[in-house]
Amino acid sequence: MPENQRESSRGYHFINTYQCCPRKWYIKYYLGFDPTKTAKALIFGKVFHEIMEAFYKGGPNALNLDDIISLGTTRLREQEINYETSSDFANDLARLPMMLGAWYGKYGSTDFELYDIIDIEKELPVNLPNGMSMTVRPDIVIRRKETNLVYAFEHKTTSYSLSQMASSVEAQDQATIQQIGIQQNYPADIGDFFSGIVPSIVYQ
Repeated sequence: MPENQRESSRGYHFINTYQCCPRKWYIKYYLGFDPTKTAKALIFGKVFHEIMEAFYKGGPNALNLDDIISLGTTRLREQEINYETSSDFANDLARLPMMLGAWYGKYGSTDFELYDIIDIEKELPVNLPNGMSMTVRPDIVIRRKETNLVYAFEHKTTSYSLSQMASSVEAQDQATIQQIGIQQNYPADIGDFFSGIVPSIVYQ
């Protein structure tokens, strides 16, 4: 696996790719070949994840909405070369501020008031009952201050269907693996209070 690949060689996407298409897995992970261009949804989602990570790591007073939009625009411009067409890039550049604004209005502006942040993008080893092991990386693990319940937020963006994206997050094997990973890797006061995956979805 190429050294610059961020995800673990035993992570969820590594295994899921093999389940969906062994040939794609062989080309990507064994031979180390990646497409010359990246699907626009993956580029946009990657940038959105980077902004969410920067926001939560910065703390409640580090980044306001203008900062988030500025940082997001800069990060997306850095990815322009990876877009298949200039019109795809232009469309994403135009909708990014609207989607960041929608996310901030619904989640970002209140999350630090409602939740304590436990971890952000932390890679967790998972030991499966069949003796195999893998890793999973929840977007963010948080504890609701009012109830002491623990959740993992799964950040997603979509321009297609909000309901389908939400059901996809809840039904994926990734949600199950995240739950197992959190319960195996955190002390009882976190793992025993884990209450599920919360889709944090922005639709535009």
